[in-house]
Amino acid sequence: DTGASVTPIYTGDPDVPEGKFKPVLYTGNGGTSQDISCGFSPDLVWIKSRTNSTSHTLFDTMRGPGKYLSSNEMYGTIESPTDLTAFTPTGFSVGTNDTTNGGGREFTAWCWDAGGTTVINNDGTIESRVRSNGTFSIVTYEGNQGNGTLVGHGLINAPSLILAKSTVQEYDWAVYHITTGVNNNLTLNQSIEATGIPNFWGTAMTSTTFGIYDTVNSTNNTQGMIAYCWAESPTQSFGSYTGNGSVDGPVIDCGFEPAFVMIKCSTLSDTWWTVFDTARKAANSNNQQLYPNEAQEETVYDPRQIDITSTGFTIKGSDSFVNS
Repeated sequence: DTGASVTPIYTGDPDVPEGKFKPVLYTGNGGTSQDISCGFSPDLVWIKSRTNSTSHTLFDTMRGPGKYLSSNEMYGTIESPTDLTAFTPTGFSVGTNDTTNGGGREFTAWCWDAGGTTVINNDGTIESRVRSNGTFSIVTYEGNQGNGTLVGHGLINAPSLILAKSTVQEYDWAVYHITTGVNNNLTLNQSIEATGIPNFWGTAMTSTTFGIYDTVNSTNNTQGMIAYCWAESPTQSFGSYTGNGSVDGPVIDCGFEPAFVMIKCSTLSDTWWTVFDTARKAANSNNQQLYPNEAQEETVYDPRQIDITSTGFTIKGSDSFVNS
């Protein structure tokens, strides 16, 4: 469907004061725990088996080790003490569970630093707990099912991307993206297009708060919520492009070489979220895809789907997931 609007999310590999991101690879040993290094102490670790159809697992320091959410599931927090067992000064440790350390399985882990200190935030109309490095924050709060509810996010600028999930009950992931705006919602665990709901994310994103819709449990659940929030910075960028269905696809300039690229078509259903990173395939010929809304193992496309360049990335595939 040439001309459809597609929304990419791309994050660089910064080594700058506002924080760090790094994709890492490791092989499971299946028998004993092992330490994985990313070079810093991460606050969000997103792990996926590349070689097996197992769920994505997201661990964070706000909820602590041994507890994960899955990007491809509606479940609340799953307690699993033998998956990610500890956050360490240089990375994290995994236990004996196949999901994160299966013998001979290949894994990728996307690691973000959120600054390391949790504070109470009262910028909104309800209290939140925030861990933030200024451009990436992890926010926990309890919703109130009320109109006009605002949540403090702890970023230095208005968020460009929010992934929100009930930590207790089975509700969809809710996704705010700057290009689809506050009146639309994307769903991380589904392949559907952006859904239009007036004021789903409040009336506006601000430098201190984001809004949540009154009775929507995917953002305003009274039993507990978590939100991962990102703001634009010199090393992470958020935007959109229009696909052309051609192997000579759009050229996206984000001002740096991204280490992580996540793409979702915002106007078509049955198009999966798709992730590329430079740990699995450096620079050009990036043809290895993982799918946040699916447990499927890594797909290797030939020809390649994107080229990652020193200033952004170029769409090279005609697959509907990246170039409708």
